[in-house]
Amino acid sequence: MVHLKSPDFQSIISILQKLPELQVSRERRLLLIAAGLDDYRIIGRLNWEGSTRSFTTELVKFLSDFGRITFDREALGVFLSYIREYIPDSEPDAQFLDDIIHKYSMNVATSSVYSIHHWQDLRDDNEIQEVIIGENTLLPIAFLEKCVFR
Repeated sequence: MVHLKSPDFQSIISILQKLPELQVSRERRLLLIAAGLDDYRIIGRLNWEGSTRSFTTELVKFLSDFGRITFDREALGVFLSYIREYIPDSEPDAQFLDDIIHKYSMNVATSSVYSIHHWQDLRDDNEIQEVIIGENTLLPIAFLEKCVFR
């Protein structure tokens, strides 16, 4: 879940409104599918009709509330990264989107995953058998017989 500050939210809406791909409802859906957001939990919950401003506002709000679609990618970050490809590097909007993705850590894993190399016991079976049998963990048979016959 990404908690965008109001100025950042408004700036993202302004950038998205300029894209011709978001002007037509059919192209809106195709854009999200192309961005890798074809999950039914996303596609099925959006209202594709309406003005570009209302759609982009709903889209950004929904994706920011949706949270992560993978371990290290926010749904909004995936969408903005894809949209970023449509904007030339020379435009200030490109730098703004890069800054937003970095500022809100939209493409960063939640925590590090460490590989576990030697999780098995390195002793051989004979050593383990010696430890188990060598311990006095068994109750005397006389005690067990008393329990059975009661």
